[in-house]
Amino acid sequence: MQQFLLDNFQRYHKRGMDAYRRGDMLTARVSLLKASELLFKLAAGSSGELQKVRKEKARKLLDLARSIDPTAPPRQPSVRPALPRHARRAASSPMASSGSSPPFPRSASATSPGSRMSSPSSATA
Repeated sequence: MQQFLLDNFQRYHKRGMDAYRRGDMLTARVSLLKASELLFKLAAGSSGELQKVRKEKARKLLDLARSIDPTAPPRQPSVRPALPRHARRAASSPMASSGSSPPFPRSASATSPGSRMSSPSSATA
């Protein structure tokens, strides 16, 4: 019976911690509550130092599970977002890899001789 409880405790503990790291708070809370319950049962069937350690760990798991807000929005994993569709097309176009100039000039004032903006060299003091 103890081995069955221990195996289930380990399974629920792993599931709960994995869900917590992923940001799935509802699954984390439910799994950690179950893991805590199983560990309390294991402690009841133990004696001495093992019983003390199991009860302490079960209390810590219970506190962690109770501190989780199951209604909290899921946290997003810290993965770099995918490029938007238009950026993917631009990155895969032949012009992007050919090394030619971009289809639009960098600034209109730098390329047109009669621009309204004055450059620092033509400014009078």
